[in-house]
Amino acid sequence: IYTDRSAVPFSLATDRDTAVLLSEATELVGISASGRSSSDSAHGNTPYQSKEELEKALAAADERIRRSPTSGAYHARAQIHSRSENFDGAIQDLTEAIRWLESTPASRFNIASAYLNRGLAWQNKGELDQALQDYNEALLRNPNYAIAFNNRGNVWSRKGDLDKAIDDYNAALRHDPTYAVTYN
Repeated sequence: IYTDRSAVPFSLATDRDTAVLLSEATELVGISASGRSSSDSAHGNTPYQSKEELEKALAAADERIRRSPTSGAYHARAQIHSRSENFDGAIQDLTEAIRWLESTPASRFNIASAYLNRGLAWQNKGELDQALQDYNEALLRNPNYAIAFNNRGNVWSRKGDLDKAIDDYNAALRHDPTYAVTYN
């Protein structure tokens, strides 16, 4: 079952520098400006996954956070950590992004995206109960979030609760019938 490891909401960019960092980081790890994976990266064949390229992206993200920490900068660095399979680092950065977002008049959709991505890091780490908690938080903030329903369905499936998984997959399709991942 594929889950979208690379949903980066560009609306999290609160300033021009962060927008540039998000753009560079997502380009480096092989995802498009829309936040969706290219067809290659959707299947784990991201063209920019060498250790050196990821280290370069991480160094740029570290410098951005050192100069001016923002929720978007933490979110971008979390994406790089996820691509490096450093899920603890991703969880830590997404927790910081959530803290920033919840302390500002941020869009509930930005907060939902941060919870979604942290849930995915927990899921990739094998911590399914924590993943469920974050997907639930994402859905509280955006009740029409098809990706969150899909990912929560994946967790229910891994936990063996197929009825809940099917309910979530159906909800994902109700909210976005074009979200093709759910059909897999």
